[in-house]
Amino acid sequence: MNAKTVLIVDDSEHDRLICQRALVETGWDLIEAATVSSGLAMLATSRPDVVLLDFRLPDGTGIDFLSKMEDTGSAPPVIVLTGANDVSIAVEAMKAGAVDFYVKDMFGAHAKILKWAINRALRESEAHLTAGHAEQEIRLAKCVQQHLTDGVVVTDPLGNIVSANPAYCTMTGYTSAQLLNKNPSILRSERQGADFFKAMSDAVSRNDFWQGKLWIRRKDGQEFLANLTIAAIRDDTGVLENHIGVLSRIPESTPT
Repeated sequence: MNAKTVLIVDDSEHDRLICQRALVETGWDLIEAATVSSGLAMLATSRPDVVLLDFRLPDGTGIDFLSKMEDTGSAPPVIVLTGANDVSIAVEAMKAGAVDFYVKDMFGAHAKILKWAINRALRESEAHLTAGHAEQEIRLAKCVQQHLTDGVVVTDPLGNIVSANPAYCTMTGYTSAQLLNKNPSILRSERQGADFFKAMSDAVSRNDFWQGKLWIRRKDGQEFLANLTIAAIRDDTGVLENHIGVLSRIPESTPT
C-alpha cells in the first residue's frame, strides 16, 4: 500500500515540529508549507491525502485556503488546527469545508488524538470516493443499457424482473411497468419443452452462465428466434444478487 501524504500548513515552526513528532511513527510522508499561497501550491503539485491547516497564516486564513482549494484540482480532507480560544473560528472553517478541527494544545500531550483524527478523515474520504465511483459506474451502466440495441433484463434472486431496457421492451412488446416483478417465463414459447428450460436453469445454477438460441413469445403472441445470454451477479461473499439477461434477435427471424 502506498504511504499517505500529509500536508502541514502552519507558519509556526514549533507547531509543525509537534505535528512531525506526533506522526513520525506512522510511515506517512510529511510535507510542509507556512503560508496560504505556498500551501495551495503544494496542494496542486504534491496531491496530499489530508491537510492539517492552521487557521491564522501570514497571508490569509484557513477560510481563504479552503475557498481556493478547488482551483488547485485537489480536494483532500482538511483538519483545522486552532488555538485554545479559536473554537468558534474553527467551526466557521468546518462550514467552509473542513472535515474536523482540533485544539493545538492537545497534540503535545496526546499525539494519538492527531493520528486518530487523520485516520478518521482518510477513512471518510476513501468511503466517499468509493461511493462516488460506484454511483458513477451505475449511471454509466444505465446509460449504456438505455442505448443498447440488444435487450437487457435484470432479475432479482427470486427470478422476478427488476429492470428492462427499452430494446427489451420493444422486442417483447411489454412496457417496463408491465414487466416489473414478472418472471421472464411469460415470454416462453411452446416450441421449447420443459426439458429445455430445466437444462437452462441447471446450467445457470451450476455455472452462473448460459448461452443459446430460443424462441421468444411476444405479448401479442408473435414469436421470434433470438440469442440469449444469462449470467449471475454475486457479491464479494458469493451471495447471489441478480441475474442479467441479454437478448438479441436473430436477423433471419421475423415474428410469426
